[in-house]
Amino acid sequence: MTRNKSACSRIQDFCSFGKESPNYLDHVSEQVDKYRGQTVPLEKPAGYPMRIGGLDDTIYAEMEDELEAWEDFYLPERVEMRVIGAIDMFPSLAVGLQLIILAGKDGNIYAYENEVLHQVADSLQDLFQKGIEFPGTKVYNYGECFAPMTEEEYDELMQDEEVKKMKEETRESIKSNEAEFLSILARIEEKENAEKVASNKIVPSDHHRPKNVVVQLWKHADESFIFHLSDDYYEMWCKIFPLLRPTCEELESNGTCRKLRCRFRALPCAPCDSPLEYILIFDVYVFGPEKGIVPQLQWHPNSCMLTANADIFEACSINYQRVC
Repeated sequence: MTRNKSACSRIQDFCSFGKESPNYLDHVSEQVDKYRGQTVPLEKPAGYPMRIGGLDDTIYAEMEDELEAWEDFYLPERVEMRVIGAIDMFPSLAVGLQLIILAGKDGNIYAYENEVLHQVADSLQDLFQKGIEFPGTKVYNYGECFAPMTEEEYDELMQDEEVKKMKEETRESIKSNEAEFLSILARIEEKENAEKVASNKIVPSDHHRPKNVVVQLWKHADESFIFHLSDDYYEMWCKIFPLLRPTCEELESNGTCRKLRCRFRALPCAPCDSPLEYILIFDVYVFGPEKGIVPQLQWHPNSCMLTANADIFEACSINYQRVC
C-alpha cells in the first residue's frame, strides 16, 4: 500500500506541469533529479518498470552527443529532449537491452532503440496511465529526416503560405536587381569561358597572374605566339630575351590541338649579374580555331619567371630549375 502511494506521488509530481508550460522540460529534469534511481510500474509492458534517471544513469553516460543526435537526426524537425529513465532488460535491439525513455518539448514521450526512435506515448500522463506502445505509434530511423521529399510532400510544401511568401519576395528581389544579377552572371560566364580549354580541363581557381597580362595570348593557331604586355613587362622581357637562346622547338598537331614546346637557356657567356636565375621550359597549348571559337591558352599554376629583382613574368612554365 505504501509502495503504491509512493509511486502515485512520483507520478503526480511528474504530471503537475503540462507541456504548454515554458518551463516544462526544466520541471521534468527537476523530478528526475528528485526521484533518481526509483522505479515506476508501467501498465505496458507488464513486468517492466521504468527506472527514473537522466542520461548519466544509462549506458550512454556522459555521451551528450548521443542526446543531441536523438534531438537532431530522427524527427522531421528538431525537438529538445530530456532523458527521464530507462527500461532495463527489455527484449529489443537496444544496446544492452536498455530502452531509453525521453520526454520531448513537444509533449510526446520517445523511446530510443538502436538507431531507431519510437514515439511510445502522447504525454507524461499517457505514459504513467497506459504505459508505452512498442513498437511506437510512430517510428523514426536515423537520418530519415534528411531523405528526399516525395512528389506529394513537395507539392504540399509548395502550397504552404510561408513558402509562397518567400517565393514572392525572392521574385521581387530578383526583378528589382535584375541588371546587377545579369552583370554578375555575365562576368562569371566570361571567367569560366576564359579558363576552359578544348580538353575540358579547368585552370585551378587560386591561380594568380601578373597584372595587365591579357589571358588571350594567341590570335590564331597557326601564328607565332605574342605576349600582350604592359610597357613595364615589355621592357623587362626585352632585357631578358637577349640572354636566352632557343635550343629546341617542337610542333605537334593532333586535330585542332597544336602543341608548341619552346626550350630556353641562359648563354654560357651571360654576365654574373644577369637577372635570369631560372631555366624555363615552356609548354604552350593552342586550340582551334574551330567553328569560330577563339583558341585559348592552357595555363599552368606554377608558370612564372623569377628575376634577381623579384619580378614575376608568367609564361605557362610547367618545369624549371636553378641555373647556377
